[in-house]
Amino acid sequence: QLPGRIARNLVRTLAQLSLHRALEAYCIRIAPLKLAGQLMKDPVKSAMRKAVKMGRFRAAKAMLRTSALSNALLYSTNLLIDEVGMLLEWLLPHQHRSEKREVLKYAKIQVASSVLGFTFCTLGMAAGTLILPGNGTFWGGICGDLVPLLILSQ
Repeated sequence: QLPGRIARNLVRTLAQLSLHRALEAYCIRIAPLKLAGQLMKDPVKSAMRKAVKMGRFRAAKAMLRTSALSNALLYSTNLLIDEVGMLLEWLLPHQHRSEKREVLKYAKIQVASSVLGFTFCTLGMAAGTLILPGNGTFWGGICGDLVPLLILSQ
């Protein structure tokens, strides 16, 4: 059981990273340069630059859009790979009906977790920028990312 789980997690992580990098390269080729830059922006550095230029409150407000754009590619990639993995697992012929229901239940939880993670990570980055641009942005994103674990684990 454990070697199979380790192998699945390795394949999942490699697929997520590969797809994420492929989508970044695709964005650079087809999207306007400004949009491509926003999709791949480092939110922590951006928050620090915005705070110096605009002040903390306006920087936090601007970080809502910046962090949403910079997180969009990552969260959509992770969700896509997770759902494809769930679909492949659901299609396995040796599963009983109860196991297939569990896979579908887990797939729904993955969607909810991804949407909540994206939302709260974005909000956390903005709140962290208001408190302490840079480090606060980073820790706000981390805390926001943990919210789905707290909500969905019950």
